[in-house]
Amino acid sequence: MNKKLKIGIVGCGAIGSTLARAISFDFINKVKLTGLYDIDKDKSYRLAEELNDQKLVSSNLDNLIKTSKLVIEATSQKDAFSIAKKSISASRDILIMSVGGIIHNYQELEKLAKKKKARIFIPSGAICGIDGLKAAA
Repeated sequence: MNKKLKIGIVGCGAIGSTLARAISFDFINKVKLTGLYDIDKDKSYRLAEELNDQKLVSSNLDNLIKTSKLVIEATSQKDAFSIAKKSISASRDILIMSVGGIIHNYQELEKLAKKKKARIFIPSGAICGIDGLKAAA
């Protein structure tokens, strides 16, 4: 039996919402969306409603990380590093969409990922999250 990759998305704006829809509808046989989190709770609830699953809304970042094997960061450059570091510290793989937010501290994340046996995925383009998701799956 093939276990589905459990994915949590941090950031429910345009990119996070697009990825959540793709996971929920296009990749449903390979992956499972386990959580949505946004600092603006209304965004999380609206997206969860669109996906017909209010249980997807995580009350905080720690809960989202706990229920995910892969965390997708789709927030902002200013928050990307702290989300990545927290995810990796919990031995979770991470797909970083806001690459500019980690570029100056990438080596720190890379060392931590090696120690925690986590992987860091960085998409090759600004909106190539679907390709990154395929690679992670």
